Amino acid sequence: MFGGAYFLTNLEDVSTITGARLKNVDEDMRIEAEANWIRAHRQQELEDLVSNPKREIIEGNLYTSKSWNRIKEKIQNETDGFDLIACRPQGPFGHFASKQTETIQDVIETDSNSKEELFVMLLERTLKLLSPDGGILLTQVPVMGTKPKIAAAFWKEYLERKHAEGYEFIFESDHHEMGDSMAVIRRRISP
Repeated sequence: MFGGAYFLTNLEDVSTITGARLKNVDEDMRIEAEANWIRAHRQQELEDLVSNPKREIIEGNLYTSKSWNRIKEKIQNETDGFDLIACRPQGPFGHFASKQTETIQDVIETDSNSKEELFVMLLERTLKLLSPDGGILLTQVPVMGTKPKIAAAFWKEYLERKHAEGYEFIFESDHHEMGDSMAVIRRRISP
C-alpha cells in the first residue's frame, strides 16, 4: 500500500497493512478531521485505523532504494508478497504536485519520455511486491502528457511482455489512456 490507507474503515479481516509515504501524516489527518467537522463516527473510524497495531507506516522516498528495501524486508518477514497494493501515483507526475512534495519536474523537450520511464520503473518495482498467488495492484496511470500514438505503442508491447510473465492488466477503458485506473493481477507461471 502506498499511502496511509485512510479509505479503509475496518481492519477486522486484514492480517497486516503496510503503508509507504514520504512522511507519516496520521496526526495531520486527525487535525484535518477535527477542523472540518467530520462526523464523530468517521473521526472514531480514523482514530481506530491509525492506532491499530495491524497497520504500519514506512516513511521514505520511493525514488530511493532504501525505502524499497524496507518494504521488501516487510514481505520477507511475513509472506512471499502483498495480496493487495493500492496507490495513486498522480501526485508527483502532474500538476497536482504540491511544493512540499518531491516532484518530477516537467520536461521541456517534446520527445522526452523521462516521466514515463520513471513511472514504469516504479510500476515494475511494485509488481514484484505482489504475491504470485493472485496478488492485486489497484492503481492509476498518471497523466504525463505522452503523445497518444507513443503511449498506445508502449502499452501494447509492455502488456504483451508482462502477460508472458504472469501479469494480467485490466484497464478502466479500452484505450489505456493516461489517468485510467487499472488493476493488475499476478499469477504463478507453471514451468
